Amino acid sequence: MFDLGMDEIVLTAVVAIVAIGPKELPRALRLAGYWIGRMRRLSRAFHAGVDSMIREAEIKELEKNWSAGQDQVLAHYAEMERQAKEQSASLPPHSESAPPTHMPAE
Repeated sequence: MFDLGMDEIVLTAVVAIVAIGPKELPRALRLAGYWIGRMRRLSRAFHAGVDSMIREAEIKELEKNWSAGQDQVLAHYAEMERQAKEQSASLPPHSESAPPTHMPAE
């Protein structure tokens, strides 16, 4: 995350010892650790919220695509049924009482 080398860390430690003093340094480091932990938790909560919003948007998009695809399938199925009904209505009615035409008469 931060690009700190050994010389930067040593310089920061020396400045902290001089500015804060060796007596108060442990308390200051504890306080810094507390605030760093708090900022990390806040950052994690923020990232989780953003990820949740992204997931919800993706789910809504998938549901929209699914609904559109389902509508297309249903329209296609209805069209096939309509064509089948038209085709069966255009066929001549089949009567079983009429003699078959391929048998020789006696």
